[in-house]
Amino acid sequence: MGDEVKIVILGDRGVGKTTLILTLVTEEFCSKPPKTLNRIGITSEVSNHSSAGLTYLVDYSEANSEEILEDADVVCLCHNVLDIDSLFESAEKWLSIVRLQAYKSPPVIIILILIDRTTSGAMECSSKLNLGVLNVFVDAQKCALYPLCPVFNARSGKLTLEASSALRRVFHIADINYDGVLDFGELGELQRKAFNTHLGDQGYEDIRHLIHSSIQNGVVKQGITIEGFFALQAELCKNLKQEVVWTLLKAFGYTLKCGEVRLELHPFLSSLRLNPDPKKNSLSDSSIDFLRNCFSKVDAEKEGIIDSAKIKKIFSGCEWIPREFDLSLDSTPVYLVSGRQVITMDSWIARWELFMLLDCEKCLTTIILLGVVHSSFGLNEKLTTSAVQKVVKIGAQLPSRPIVVAVCGDRMTGKSSVVNCLVKNNKFKQSITSKRINLDDLTITLILQEVPLDELDSICADAILATYSTSADSSQQTLLSKLKARKKLRINVPEIILCKTRADLRSSSASLSDEIIREFSKFKGEVLFYGENTSEEFYSNLVEIILKQNGVYFNRPWSRFMRKSCLLLSQPDWMTLSISFGVGVVLLAAYSKIKS
Repeated sequence: MGDEVKIVILGDRGVGKTTLILTLVTEEFCSKPPKTLNRIGITSEVSNHSSAGLTYLVDYSEANSEEILEDADVVCLCHNVLDIDSLFESAEKWLSIVRLQAYKSPPVIIILILIDRTTSGAMECSSKLNLGVLNVFVDAQKCALYPLCPVFNARSGKLTLEASSALRRVFHIADINYDGVLDFGELGELQRKAFNTHLGDQGYEDIRHLIHSSIQNGVVKQGITIEGFFALQAELCKNLKQEVVWTLLKAFGYTLKCGEVRLELHPFLSSLRLNPDPKKNSLSDSSIDFLRNCFSKVDAEKEGIIDSAKIKKIFSGCEWIPREFDLSLDSTPVYLVSGRQVITMDSWIARWELFMLLDCEKCLTTIILLGVVHSSFGLNEKLTTSAVQKVVKIGAQLPSRPIVVAVCGDRMTGKSSVVNCLVKNNKFKQSITSKRINLDDLTITLILQEVPLDELDSICADAILATYSTSADSSQQTLLSKLKARKKLRINVPEIILCKTRADLRSSSASLSDEIIREFSKFKGEVLFYGENTSEEFYSNLVEIILKQNGVYFNRPWSRFMRKSCLLLSQPDWMTLSISFGVGVVLLAAYSKIKS
């Protein structure tokens, strides 16, 4: 079922409006038509537009003019050709009525009538002979379904800004290898996706010839440039074939809204019913695969890294590049190669997952604009609610989503150091960082966010890394009092993992640490942070602790004890391990003696 179209036929009394409608419907000339007709519906089989649903023909009546015109999609203004001198005056009168009463601002077609002969533009039709009557209404229907003005400016001979922006996105989605040219294969895939037809060699050559005759730099040896793509759409509009342009735009989700070409994503996103806990909304596996493909396509040299220029190429079809992908922001690991800042594939994915946490709706909007739904290496589907639902995982649980850790503690306890050392940022500028952590059995993104101690109530994280410093004597007491205050008020806070920063300095009060661990932490120990000297094992061990607390275990649980770093286990943990090992040796020796 396509779009319904309402065509209103108006004009002065006795001009032949009713006769024109009756001739179309009955295919016979009526010499004595009634004064007016009720609303008449015709199907797409009659109108020849398969994309249209039911089309309504409405004979104008002054008695209920506002009701008739308020939702009109197109207006046919009939005028007696013998009274051509009054055409301007009549048109001005009726157009003022249309502007006041028709809120859709419908296009107006002027039809000149001479008793049994009607002229519409350069086309003639006769109600008496039933000659060309259908064409008048087909053209009217075409104006409603595929209006020209929103996509083409007839005065300048160029596409409108809105249409150009939309077509630029279409071009870059179709440009699978990001080389700025649509080759034969890419153009053929676009033809199949939009029109469900095959592009043959002759059709491809005809398109190239049409573009070449219109613009000089529109065609190159490899294919069609974006300038040529724009010129092709403009030529179609000049030849009143705007339905081809509209069919292409609609295939990529664009619609007509308030007289403009728009991509309305809000209805799709609002239907998702995202989890109120932002960390439980994550990109789906299909979305991650699409983003990996985007990275691989622009990394033509297969170096495993991309710089700002290549990131800009990925976002060519969007109207913006999100701030999260500015490489001057060290929110994920950034490397310096040959004097240019670059990121790896893991860093690229980590930035997207951080983007998803900070602004879920904007992240989903951006990845849809990139083409995750329409692209041949994405979902390769039409923009529908079910397709958008495949872009996101709602209510995702660990380990199928990033781990979010709030780094919280008193002032001057090294919170910024913990957050920024994750990405080797010595400037300590970022309050939130993200990195992909490789474990024995999986790769997962760790997101660290610095949070003031006074904001414990509003923390939304999988765990709190509660920092205290050996150089700040009151930091333990402040942390303990804050936690007790929340407990007294029955305010739930995430799991606490105690972290001693500046662990290479003098020792702190063990009694306060034990009290914090005993009352607020399932992990019976504390992690030790050594500032810039801390190895990556600190963060991978932190991830393992949180996963274990959430019921995620590894096939090789002893692997963490085989790591080179001893930054994870506090003194009681090592003592327990040593005693267990000693007891095991004694039992083994006793067993061997008994057996001998």
